[in-house]
Amino acid sequence: MKASTILKGIVALALIGVIVWAIRLGQQRREQFEQQTAGTTPGHVAKVGPGAIRVDGAAGDWERIGEFNLAAETGSARSANDWESVRLAHDGTNLYALIALPYALEDRAPAGKGTAILGQVFIDTDPGASTADPTGMGGFYVGVDRSILVLIRRAGQGEPACVEYRVERTASAGTGFEKVENGTASSCDGRPAAGYEGNNVELALALPLLGLRTGRRVRFVLEPMGGSQIRELELRIP
Repeated sequence: MKASTILKGIVALALIGVIVWAIRLGQQRREQFEQQTAGTTPGHVAKVGPGAIRVDGAAGDWERIGEFNLAAETGSARSANDWESVRLAHDGTNLYALIALPYALEDRAPAGKGTAILGQVFIDTDPGASTADPTGMGGFYVGVDRSILVLIRRAGQGEPACVEYRVERTASAGTGFEKVENGTASSCDGRPAAGYEGNNVELALALPLLGLRTGRRVRFVLEPMGGSQIRELELRIP
């Protein structure tokens, strides 16, 4: 048998091995994702009047707005970092979110200068055409239009702890995220669009900042930092 034929056979076997490995790896990652994901919860974003919600972290403004229980039994062990619930509302101008955490925010605040990430919210504004996929399976960030990074930071020793959000959008090159202009807000701003009290984080984000419009269905993918579960909400914005 010619050496060239033997070499071609070895190369073919190697390629087959790589393909089989890639398929198995993809199956393993998909299984891991399915184990993390507790299913997609349908519903709608509550409609409120202008000025109905004050962004200060207090839950009093939200008493008549139903919550999405993120701590519902899912058949898998929960992490101490898994978010408890989220409430969502809009007034035609802003999207409001109240996230209940299983710990007091001050417990996660850096003692001196520093930043601690609390989690991310991915948004897919076209859930009918594609599925939000923050793990990158099936393509990098397939279906995700925006990412909201939620964090708590302190500018220095003796400075107050500030809850902050940073909005990014999928890069045009499809290689990750890029910053959105005016997409950062902090509870320490003069006119805050973020706030916290106890274990509650409250956010206000302009609808255009997130690429959101009323009358549409939107998928929200919630991923707590260090959490054991990813939760999806497919909601209509009335």
